[in-house]
Amino acid sequence: MSRVMVSQAPSLASEPAAAVSASIREDHRSRTALEDLPPTVTVPEAGRICGIGRNAAYRAAAAGQLPTIRIGRRLLVPTAQLLRMLGVEER
Repeated sequence: MSRVMVSQAPSLASEPAAAVSASIREDHRSRTALEDLPPTVTVPEAGRICGIGRNAAYRAAAAGQLPTIRIGRRLLVPTAQLLRMLGVEER
């Protein structure tokens, strides 16, 4: 009988507070860099921008609540329409 070792992911408690704070700031910066978005994003990416999950984003797209275009088999969300829908001014 063989034994399987399971490694544990490091907890936030083991990291210094400054490292956790920097990680949160970096995540926040990446989420707020809306001007750096490409012309289209995937439905899951649009969901993250809107603060909803992947499945909820696909449901919103199917219901017409999320603007989408189909290119081949890909379902994409035009960034300009998404930002207008969210009330974000384009620069």
